[in-house]
Amino acid sequence: MSTLTTTARNAVQNGVSTQQTASSITTIRTSIDKMLPQIAKVLPKHLSPERVSRIAMTTIQKNPKLAECDVKSLLGAVMAASQVGLEVDDILGQAYLVPFWDSKNRRFAAQLQIGYKGFLDLARRSGQVINIVSQVVYENDDFEFEYGFDETLKHKPATRNRGTCLYVYAYANLKDGGRVFEVLTMEDVEKARMSSQSQKDFNTKQISKTPIGIWAEHYESMARKTAIRRLAKYLPLSVEMLRATSLDELSDGGKKVDYSALVEGNEITIEAIAVEDEILEYNEQTGELVSTSGETNEALNNPVQESLI
Repeated sequence: MSTLTTTARNAVQNGVSTQQTASSITTIRTSIDKMLPQIAKVLPKHLSPERVSRIAMTTIQKNPKLAECDVKSLLGAVMAASQVGLEVDDILGQAYLVPFWDSKNRRFAAQLQIGYKGFLDLARRSGQVINIVSQVVYENDDFEFEYGFDETLKHKPATRNRGTCLYVYAYANLKDGGRVFEVLTMEDVEKARMSSQSQKDFNTKQISKTPIGIWAEHYESMARKTAIRRLAKYLPLSVEMLRATSLDELSDGGKKVDYSALVEGNEITIEAIAVEDEILEYNEQTGELVSTSGETNEALNNPVQESLI
């Protein structure tokens, strides 16, 4: 029996991988379709279960690693987003499905991460917030702020050559006439990023000096979300906002959220969500897994494959 060349071997492996992905997507689609009646019960009026299913499947098909995730984790993450009325769409930026490596079960699992646009939407839904905005300030913008009795916030963006990022801020006008704002320096943003367990480098087991994972892919959006979450403590929050904040803090903390309770139809409560040890975030740019796990880079990023001859 002759041995396949490297090119032929890769072609066979790619063919098997493509077939497996197609099979996984079919399984996921069938599972989501079965959950549509359950999803419909928790959705706000502006969303339909069919739209949730369509957007979720589009997102999953665009990221092959999501197709490799445990189906229950995907269903739970979609259900969690549905219960707070957000869509898991990278383009809309309300919420994201992020593949993580579950070192305990040695497979990928999906986690829900709320985007800054999702938090904006949830804050507006409280009925107590007229509008809420988050912006990034660059060095050539005209920007002024002051806290105290005569608080002020002024921002006139430069029309070109804006330079590097200096600040990110969020403000809200409340129904009772009040106004609140929060300004963060990029140093503040970096401190927030570096406090996230998902930013620990796999090789050094230390916090990465440069953004990795979702921070690398959507840094500005994550910075805006940081400002909004800081502002949230001054806002009248809806139940959905509180739920979303709790879920996002758990996920951002590098913890595995067990969505089993949600798949079984329970409401989102911290008591209903089992949080396990840290998990490994899949970095789409490098194709590697990032975390503080004691497992070796070689063991996780270069799993043993069966010989094809």
